[in-house]
Amino acid sequence: MWVSIRANIRTASAALRGMVAPGLLAVLMPVAVGIIFRIFITDHDPLIAADSVAALLMVWTIGGILMATFLNNGGGAWGNAKNSLRQGTMEAKSLIRTRQQWLVILSPLFI
Repeated sequence: MWVSIRANIRTASAALRGMVAPGLLAVLMPVAVGIIFRIFITDHDPLIAADSVAALLMVWTIGGILMATFLNNGGGAWGNAKNSLRQGTMEAKSLIRTRQQWLVILSPLFI
């Protein structure tokens, strides 16, 4: 039992270490954009740095929403296909004919 707990802790800490770089990117990129666009501040447009950071954050948000919607729908479709194949309610309409062959191909995606 203690071995599995240690393995889970090791896995979780490795996963958290892997998330450091994306976290830093999300935090430091708006700061870097604001600093870089301070070069372009003029009397005519004093808020260009703030506008550029706001635009970056808006585009990231829109892209994140679109990606989340796409992945959510795709995951639901894969789950429905997996369940249909397991129950045998869907026939394979390609060169692969049997339910077992489909499960062998799709099982790594759902385990």
